Amino acid sequence: MMFLLVFSSCRKDAPESELMDPDKNQISDFYFASNLGGQFELWKAAKEGDEKITSGENEKWWPRVSPNGRLMLFYKSTLSDDFFDFSSSSLWVMNLESREEKEVFATKAHNWLNHGMANWSPNGESIVFCAQIDSTNRWQLFTSDSDGSNLAQLSTRTGYDYLDPVFAIDGKSVFCSIVPNDEFANSVNYELFEIDLESSTETRLTYNDKSDHHAHPSPDGKKLMYETLVDPDYLTIGKWEINELDLVSGRSSSRVQNDNLNLYPRYSSDGEHAYFISVDVFNLRASIERINLQSGLIESVRSDSNDYISIDPF
Repeated sequence: MMFLLVFSSCRKDAPESELMDPDKNQISDFYFASNLGGQFELWKAAKEGDEKITSGENEKWWPRVSPNGRLMLFYKSTLSDDFFDFSSSSLWVMNLESREEKEVFATKAHNWLNHGMANWSPNGESIVFCAQIDSTNRWQLFTSDSDGSNLAQLSTRTGYDYLDPVFAIDGKSVFCSIVPNDEFANSVNYELFEIDLESSTETRLTYNDKSDHHAHPSPDGKKLMYETLVDPDYLTIGKWEINELDLVSGRSSSRVQNDNLNLYPRYSSDGEHAYFISVDVFNLRASIERINLQSGLIESVRSDSNDYISIDPF
């Protein structure tokens, strides 16, 4: 699962004194996970300064704000050398006003080996995520109510891995990454697919010989931003770029292509920008970048000697 572990064993802890200057790179309206001041916690970016919204012994990551802005999904995991430790992850939901936290799925819930990558439905009533099944060792897609009830499996090819699920804007389908069914299950050629929630029909969206992951739909539902492994041998960890798929024409175009690892793209709420994580592989640092989709200009939003591993614009 190379794409899931792309940050593994790369983390460096930041000293307590090395917090972000509130006047530096202030772009508001997003949540992020960072080791600002120590272990990974969740933060809210604000014009008056970054606000830490979690605390405690576990590391927190993958913030996902509900459509109404009142709740936030996130994962907790034990301290480790990995940025994303799926083996110890548990899914939680936080009331952003009261900061009350409730567990949705415990570590190893339902006898899953691992689970992760949860995202909200457009109406905020349900979630989609993937979990690794004990009997097959394969990652499958599931939906549930936001409290974990009414669990249902969406994926149908039990011998294949289904990854990186996210709801379409209309809530009728889910985008994800799967190996095409005419290829061996252990192929590294993951493509983007759309799965109809009612019929479970799978529609292939990308056609290439590269691995495509972490699709995110534009606010108007007409495009997908995603990451592509363009060179699996680059510095032994691979080179990743950000691409955009026009769902109407079916054409893809490159958006971010450089010597860094560019991962986890997400559109801003107005669709004018896309945020993503950029890993400087020479200095082993992960920063938050954003691209102006009209001009193509890329700017650093959070870039210093700390690590930034998750981003959720709202």
